[in-house]
Amino acid sequence: MSKLESWALAWQTKFNVDKCTVMHIGSGNKKCSYQNSLLEFTGTQKDLQIWISNDLKFEFHTLEACKKANKMLGMIKRTDIHKDPRILVSLYKSLVRPHLEYCCSVWAPHYQKDKD
Repeated sequence: MSKLESWALAWQTKFNVDKCTVMHIGSGNKKCSYQNSLLEFTGTQKDLQIWISNDLKFEFHTLEACKKANKMLGMIKRTDIHKDPRILVSLYKSLVRPHLEYCCSVWAPHYQKDKD
């Protein structure tokens, strides 16, 4: 019995192999394979709507957040007929900014390309 299986048995929990993946974090990682495991290996993973890569950089997350924000901007542009500045600011604050600011204290963009 593996350590993971014994831990799951002790805590009376089960793992769904289809929903679990393995990510090897760091450049010095040995990238061990797991015996009797059907777990897939991944380079990026989303957890709590934050994308993280195996090198612990959030570049993919910033790209995805910008895509979502741009989609919302496009929707506002297509649907707003009146172009009233008060309405545009309200729509921007409620629909676009949340995508750009969600958990920014966690991923804290410190590279200039991520800030841009």
